[in-house]
Amino acid sequence: MFIGQISYNATKNDLERFFTKKGFQDFKIRWLTDKKTKTNRGLAFIQFAQKSEVPKALKLDCCLFFGRRLRIERTASGGGNKLKRKNRIKKAK
Repeated sequence: MFIGQISYNATKNDLERFFTKKGFQDFKIRWLTDKKTKTNRGLAFIQFAQKSEVPKALKLDCCLFFGRRLRIERTASGGGNKLKRKNRIKKAK
């Protein structure tokens, strides 16, 4: 799942604590940083061990985190604008 609008003051550990406090147990976060400066880009991806956690996570969309409203959305395996990916996103919504 995609997480956007993360405060630049937040850390990966802060985000992990946020999801743990919300009741999530088994997950991995991929924290995106700027390649040159190694600073937070305000984006992350989270993967849950159980698919049943996805609807629960989607309910956190627009939740306040470090003074900003998080954007939490499903992803469709990889970036880009290819038609196959766009169709997966449309189907997931």
